[in-house]
Amino acid sequence: MSNGREGVNVDELMSLPEAGALTGIGPSSLRRRVRIGKLKYKRIGRSYATTLRWIAESEEPGAMGRPPKKLPDTLRPKP
Repeated sequence: MSNGREGVNVDELMSLPEAGALTGIGPSSLRRRVRIGKLKYKRIGRSYATTLRWIAESEEPGAMGRPPKKLPDTLRPKP
């Protein structure tokens, strides 16, 4: 993804901590997405800014978070 040089309404931009508070995604996870090129952003000084739309576009089903842990056989529900 690009760094978001396309036209964006300045009112939509928010810092990564603000975006994290609204989406429940940690700011460090958002910074990682910026670093690896999966999240569009704008640089404002030394900080990154993004929009909720760009975060939604960067979402891949099942791509975030750890995979679920396997339950030990003793804890698995019996059929």
